Amino acid sequence: LRNITASQKIYLERSESQSYGTIPDLAAYGMLGKDLATGTKDGYRFEVTFPGNVQSPYEFQLTASPIDTSDPNRVFFYANESGVIRFSKGSMATAKSDPLTEEKKYLSQCSLYQSPNSQGQEATNGAN
Repeated sequence: LRNITASQKIYLERSESQSYGTIPDLAAYGMLGKDLATGTKDGYRFEVTFPGNVQSPYEFQLTASPIDTSDPNRVFFYANESGVIRFSKGSMATAKSDPLTEEKKYLSQCSLYQSPNSQGQEATNGAN
């Protein structure tokens, strides 16, 4: 999420469209790694949307949702142009969800999100 929100600021400054970009837009500018350019990474699906479904120089919404939603303890993430990353355990994160502070970041790495293949291994962080 941090990579995408930082890339959005650069894209806004450099693109001819003078707006925030979609995942494919950011990938075309070489701002995202090959894996994240597909819109998925580390068991999450990343999506950029725009209020009113119109690309804007003012607002964007970024969500990271677990691909496997069968576990009710999965963590969902949200960010926007403010750069604040928010999370929600078990349901879609929104602009009103709790911010991911350093304490909560640690908890998400340790216990809130367990990757599908972890079974006792180290947890995976979805805040890319």
